[in-house]
Formats: sequence, structure tokens, C-alpha cells
Amino acid sequence: MKRGIWVRLFDLHCDTLGCLADGRKSAVDMRRGGCYDLWTQVFAAWLADGETPEQARGHCEMLLDSAWQLGRQAMRVEDRDSLCDTTHICRALLAVENGGATAADFPYLAYLYRRGVRLITLTWNGDGPWGSGCFGGTDGLTAYGKQAVRDMESLGITVDVSHLNAAGFRDVAAMATRPFIASHSNSYAVHPHPRNLTDAQFCAVRDSGGVVGLNLYGDHLGGWDFSAFQRHLEHFLALNGERTVCIGSDLDGMEIPDVWEGICVFDKLWQHLKGEGYPEPLLDAVFYSNAFAFFSKTLAAKT
Repeated sequence: MKRGIWVRLFDLHCDTLGCLADGRKSAVDMRRGGCYDLWTQVFAAWLADGETPEQARGHCEMLLDSAWQLGRQAMRVEDRDSLCDTTHICRALLAVENGGATAADFPYLAYLYRRGVRLITLTWNGDGPWGSGCFGGTDGLTAYGKQAVRDMESLGITVDVSHLNAAGFRDVAAMATRPFIASHSNSYAVHPHPRNLTDAQFCAVRDSGGVVGLNLYGDHLGGWDFSAFQRHLEHFLALNGERTVCIGSDLDGMEIPDVWEGICVFDKLWQHLKGEGYPEPLLDAVFYSNAFAFFSKTLAAKT
């Protein structure tokens, strides 16, 4: 797609692996992702609340196995060198969403790292072995959850606090020795939804050196339109978030309007924001370079 401008996308979260595993239609594919001049995508293996650890690990294996269906047009990113690849349509990072469902210990986390997982969301919405999500209990991380955070940091797996409840977030912020992120969370001040981040939480992620990805879910934005997204973006930018705020679409984790055309929605959103007066260097930071800079620092060098 020729626009006369350079549009790059680094999306911190989608649930497309579930679509690949189940044979469902996906909002994310190589054809549409190819509309961007550079495209890097985090593909998350989503695990439901309420499963036994054995069930969760089995589902995790199935979803990670489905990544092969991305094909030869996707480069698997496991280190800084592969992050910089420009020969493939997509640079693909693997994540696990609700890693706590597996009750993972260090050996299993090390196994996930060897499989290419570089990012783990600690919980989903409910209660689990590591702690509680935003619709679960009010306690902080369990002893297992705190140990998991330490183990993830030692392995080089980024801790993701999206979905985590307030007490669990405080525990992560207090104990983290490496930058942590919220891969797909919006602003509570703009729209008071339990899944969204308060200003203090956003600043805690920012001050850790982490990033926050804005998602497209209308229930979290307060509307299914670009103006709603813009309100969240503007609020985070006002919190000195120019180097923190990113994209974390949550595509295939929700239904989106057909006119958005799946992953192509961000080309449309870029054009909308440019028309609203946002300079292209700032848009490139939000859409790509903030996330790229984060993973450039946190991924290990190729061995």
C-alpha cells in the first residue's frame, strides 16, 4: 500500500494464535499486515481462568504449536538480532496471557523461554495460582506469583501487568528490578473500567522503563471510534508518556467493526491522528519505535 508516508506498526498484543489453533477467521494475517512498511507483532497464547495447571499447560502447548501456521513470511523474534530483521513481512514475538494459570515453576518458565516466549501476562480476569485479575479477589500476588516474577526477570521474560488487580500491580511495582509493561491497557481516568490503568499505575510502568499498549476494545475505550482512542492517547501523552505509550490492539480477543479491516485499522487510525495534527515522528513513536526501543533493551543478544 503506497501512502507517500512511512507507517510502521509494533503491536504488543493479539490473540490470533487461538484463531490459528481453532481454524477461525482472524483479524491478523500476513496479507493485511503487509500494508505496513515494517510490522512487528506479539502473538499471545491466551489461557482461560479456572483450568487445572495441567489443562492450562496443555492448552499453552497447543497454542504455541499453532505459531508455525504464521508461515515463512514471519520471522520468530527471540533476540535483538531477529528483532531487527527486515526480510520478512512480520517479526513475531511469542507471549503467554494468564501465565499464572499454569502454576509455572522455574523449570517450566525456562522451558517456555526456550520455546521463544519473551512476555508473560501474569493473570487474566479472575483468580489464579499467581494472583488475581481485575475481576477477582483483592489480595496481592501469591508467594508463587512473587517467585514467578523473580524467575521471569532472571530468565529475561518481560512481566506484563495487564489484567492484574490493584494489589498485584503494587506488588510487581515494589519488587521489579527490570522494566515491566502493560501490553494492552487503556486509561482509567478517561474511562473508568476495571481493566484500565490509573494515572499512578501508568506512571509506575513509565518510571520502570516499561511501555503501555493502548487496545481497541470499545468497552475499555468508552466507544468504538477513533476519537475514543485519541482521548486515551492524549491523556497518556500528557503524563509524559511520549516514550511510553504504544499499541496493544487485543485483536482477535474481541469483535471489531468490519470497516476497520482487521490489522489494517492502524493505517486508518494513523491517517485520522495525522489529520488531527499529530506530527509523524510522534505517531511513529507510538505506533512503532517506543515498543522497538523497549525490546531492543530487554531482549538478549544473539548467542
